[in-house]
Amino acid sequence: MRKIFLPLLVVLLLSNCKSENSEWKSLIVDNSLEGWHTFQDFESTTGWIVEDNVLIFNGVSDMESGEGDASLLSDKEYENFEIKFDWKIIPGGNSGFMWGVNEDKKYNYP
Repeated sequence: MRKIFLPLLVVLLLSNCKSENSEWKSLIVDNSLEGWHTFQDFESTTGWIVEDNVLIFNGVSDMESGEGDASLLSDKEYENFEIKFDWKIIPGGNSGFMWGVNEDKKYNYP
C-alpha cells in the first residue's frame, strides 16, 4: 500500500486519481481537507487550505529551522494508481511529490 505525499510550499491542483474501474476519483472531497493529514499527525492539516478544489500551503512550517514537518499526506493508502496533477510554486520554493511514505515514529521526516 502506498500513501500519496504532497510536501510544503506547494500550491497544488490535484485533478484526480484513477481507480480500478478506470474512472477518475477526486482526492479533494467537498472542497475541504477531508481525507488528508500532516506527516505523523492524523488530527492536523496546519498550514494547508483548499480553495476551488486546489490544495494550498499558506503557512510557515518549522522546516526553516530544521524542526517539524508540514508535509500533507492522504489518509487512505493506494496501490496500482495513476495520478495527474498540476502545481505552482514560488521562486526559490522547495517542493515535490512522493509516494510510499512511511509514517513510523522512528522517522522525523517523510
